[in-house]
Amino acid sequence: MFLKGNILKSIKFKNTVPLPFSYWVLVTLRFALTLLPQTGYIHPDEYFQNVEVIAGDIFDVDVARTWEFDPKFPIRDCMLKSDNVIYHQEYLQEKYKHAVTPMERVRIYKMQTHLPQHSLNNVLSLASLVVIGIFNRPTFIGFALIPIFFWLHRGIGSKIVGFADFHARIFMLVVCGIPMVLLCILVDSAYYGYLTLADIESLQISWSNWVVTPLNFLRYNTDVRKLTKHGIHPRWLHLAVNVPILFNVLGLLAGCAVILNTYRFVKGQYSKMPKIQSIRGLMLLSAITPLAVLSLFPHQEARFIIPILVPLVYLYGNSIHICEVDDMDVKTLKKLLIIVWYGLNMIFAIFFGFIHQGGIYPFINDLYYENKGSFGSHMHVITTHSYSIPTYLLQLESTTRIWKDRTTKHSFTIAPSTFIHKYGSLPMDQLFMNVDEVLSNAEMRYHKYKKKYKLYVVSPCSLEKKLFGEASKYQYINLIEHSSYYPHFCTEAFPNFPSENDKSCVKGSKIISNNAQTGLTVLERISCFINQFCLKVFHVKVNETYTL
Repeated sequence: MFLKGNILKSIKFKNTVPLPFSYWVLVTLRFALTLLPQTGYIHPDEYFQNVEVIAGDIFDVDVARTWEFDPKFPIRDCMLKSDNVIYHQEYLQEKYKHAVTPMERVRIYKMQTHLPQHSLNNVLSLASLVVIGIFNRPTFIGFALIPIFFWLHRGIGSKIVGFADFHARIFMLVVCGIPMVLLCILVDSAYYGYLTLADIESLQISWSNWVVTPLNFLRYNTDVRKLTKHGIHPRWLHLAVNVPILFNVLGLLAGCAVILNTYRFVKGQYSKMPKIQSIRGLMLLSAITPLAVLSLFPHQEARFIIPILVPLVYLYGNSIHICEVDDMDVKTLKKLLIIVWYGLNMIFAIFFGFIHQGGIYPFINDLYYENKGSFGSHMHVITTHSYSIPTYLLQLESTTRIWKDRTTKHSFTIAPSTFIHKYGSLPMDQLFMNVDEVLSNAEMRYHKYKKKYKLYVVSPCSLEKKLFGEASKYQYINLIEHSSYYPHFCTEAFPNFPSENDKSCVKGSKIISNNAQTGLTVLERISCFINQFCLKVFHVKVNETYTL
């Protein structure tokens, strides 16, 4: 009764604000977009960093393991409210000191004994979560640093929590993290084949049997020569490009807030800045710190900073919400911001969900059914200037699993029959040197072992003229258009806007020639330009008049 009558009265409970109908419409749309099959392909790692590997482990299909999961040098792991108590205890201690009668002191003392422990509250769960996050990706420490500091720092400055508690929390956090560290190392070592049951049974275990993926991650990413394979970016890319693309209005508001608080700090106006122990201070630093840490690395991708969306929404979500107390100028500004927010999010949802690299998934779907009906023959697919094909979507039988014949008891593996050749943005002359090599080997197997084959070249439509031009240099190569998929946007082969005197234009699946005297109209040029945002599949055959 004492707690209810004195402590809880000091807590202010706000009435729940009813959510607008538009919110529930957007929530429904969000679930619909999650469940709706989308042709968009945002980034190769959305497949190759998770489902591509998992599908190979669980469904036992043939997959393409990226360098992060290479057993020779793995860098990816395969694991996946106490403040109130402090204030209550401080309040009760104050009441105990000022108690007049012994009976009152006994009653307050009993209340103190019923308060739960707070200094090391949830330390085991917190330490385990931090370890799993770091093993999953060591840059997680940039996102966890500020929340962990706030957990360590909570209650500092009160009469019952001092720096001894702060250091005790650090010590216990480290100690409680050790079991999860050992478990992650054990699981990774077994998963990548460094530690086997035979090693454990024979007790022949050395340092070479253990793999620590976060250390491998740091060793790899501190080597600039290796990072150049994935692209070197300027240090300001996250701040100047990735934040506006990912968060648009929220990113702009956050930038303005950082500039304003920096000005206040320089001018010594500390009282106007968020308090270090406040929730706003926690959220602001949780957005700034990981952005600053990740900007130190020369390889920067937008997906790396997606988690800072949570603090940005908390801090500035209300800044674009119109309130009744706002004056007309503020309401006008908020209306503009919310229109920009909704508009850009709708555009990017459509673009990245259905247009960006949008031809890859439909092509894989058709290739799956074609491959399913081509038993006994080889299938070669050469991709250029497009994202890699997720192999697991083809549902090929594993070529690494060891099978055993029940009759003869002989062990064997299945030979691959589908070959995906990924050549990125290789120049056209070098690309066709590889096409020539693949075609020659396939023809050799056909004439020697009667092994039938199909060879496809998959390319953006904007490269069609270059493909046919380079193919014409090989008299025995016959390039035949097989299929096309629209839309397909890729920056690797962005089409040129046609001029008035452009002699050829891709329209549908035909190449048409224009009258040199009339030229193209503006609408024809725009139509020609838009039609080039597609993906084409070309069947490569040997001319019947030639023999390799």
